[in-house]
Amino acid sequence: MRVIIKIDEYLENENYIVFRIARLNSHKKINDHRTFSVDCSDLDVTDTESFIDSLIFKYKHLIQEQDENQELLKENIPVNVDEELDLKSIVGKVIEGRAFDRPTRMLKMRKIEL
Repeated sequence: MRVIIKIDEYLENENYIVFRIARLNSHKKINDHRTFSVDCSDLDVTDTESFIDSLIFKYKHLIQEQDENQELLKENIPVNVDEELDLKSIVGKVIEGRAFDRPTRMLKMRKIEL
C-alpha cells in the first residue's frame, strides 16, 4: 500500500506535528482527510526517510480506519457469490476479497467430523 502524508503544522515549542495521512489512490483529496497530531519524540527523526517510515509504521492503522469508514462508490458495491466456483457466473460482476499486509493466506483443509 502506498501512502501520502501532509504535514499541516509543526509546533516547534511542543515538538509536535499536525498531519494528514491517506492512501495514494484515495477517492478524497488529502485536505479532506482529518488531521492528527503526534509528538516527534515518538518518531525517528534521524533523517527524512526514517521520519516518514516511522510515522507510517506508527499510524498506518489510521488508513485502515479511513478505508472502513469511507463510502463505497455505487459502481464498486460487491455482490455475494456462491461458494462453488463458476467463472461464467461471475464475469462482469464486482466481487470482494481481502489483501493482507503480512504474508497471510487461507490454509486448505479437509473437513473434519467429530
